[in-house]
Amino acid sequence: MSSAQSVINHHVQVLYSEHHNWLKGWLSQRLGNSTEAADLTQDTFLRLLGFPSSRHFSSSDQARSYLRATAKNLCIDLWRRKEIEKAWHDTLSSYPEETAPSAERQVAVLEALEEINLMLSELPAKAAK
Repeated sequence: MSSAQSVINHHVQVLYSEHHNWLKGWLSQRLGNSTEAADLTQDTFLRLLGFPSSRHFSSSDQARSYLRATAKNLCIDLWRRKEIEKAWHDTLSSYPEETAPSAERQVAVLEALEEINLMLSELPAKAAK
């Protein structure tokens, strides 16, 4: 591991120890589900590790603001994914059991729908309609 990566990891470790419980509590209130909150909390800190350079915050408030914004975006992604999954499961429930696609096919279709949704969300609002 390079020294630059070591500094980034240390910085994220400090942020994690100082803000993990707060962020998990904030997400728990927002989601009403402690398991999903724990998952999104971890995903938020993993995103920090994915940046090529370390993010330095001048205050705890600035760090929390950044973590909250990142977590909020992850919540939006989760809600979108749930909407897609619900629509797909609603569609599947309309199929007679003997004609329903295999489990593998169902997963493949759901993954494709999520990819399409991601691509559409990156388009300008007028183009996505």
